[in-house]
Amino acid sequence: ENEDYLDMATALSGSGPAYIFLFIEAMVDAGVHMGFSRDVATTLVHQTLLGSTLYAMQASTSSSSSTSTDNQQQQQQQQ
Repeated sequence: ENEDYLDMATALSGSGPAYIFLFIEAMVDAGVHMGFSRDVATTLVHQTLLGSTLYAMQASTSSSSSTSTDNQQQQQQQQ
């Protein structure tokens, strides 16, 4: 059973950084295409990812039931 978790963790976390770095590269390239210098685009992308990661980590430590409640409320408002 523990080996199953190891395999799952490897699949999820082992490949994850490659996707993140590809995403970063694409975002930086898009910023350069828009006219930012590569240094500025890189800083913007890094700060965006850092802020998003910190926000996601904070949100995941809050009550998961509040997220579920928020989703239910949004669905009810759309109906």
